Amino acid sequence: MIRFVRALHHARPSTRNVLTIDDTPACRWVVRELLKRRGYAIAGEANCAAVAFDFVEQFAPDAVLLDVHLPDESGFEIALRLTDSHPTLPVLMTSIHVERSFYARAEASGARGFVPKGQLALVDLAAFWPAPERA
Repeated sequence: MIRFVRALHHARPSTRNVLTIDDTPACRWVVRELLKRRGYAIAGEANCAAVAFDFVEQFAPDAVLLDVHLPDESGFEIALRLTDSHPTLPVLMTSIHVERSFYARAEASGARGFVPKGQLALVDLAAFWPAPERA
């Protein structure tokens, strides 16, 4: 498995910076474009838990969008570890696969919620984490 992380330059200092954690390149691209159109900056992208934790420590993103299914650890376990070590870091979970239990499991893991990937474009993300500040 190749571990991947990309730190991206902030678009504007006043914009909220989001770390996306997803092992699927196409999903990372779609999420990146969706977030940018909503005024968020992408702090970085990771495809596994190992680099995601390093990234959070090094770059302190304002929020995390976390896929449920990753190759090295469950997204629910990652959310629990992230929210235990960074209690004020808002984590939103997502997945292309939707199970009724995901909503309760996301909440139990300390995440702010769960949104199916197919509904991310329809949901007000500011309900889960800080809205981007407008310059």
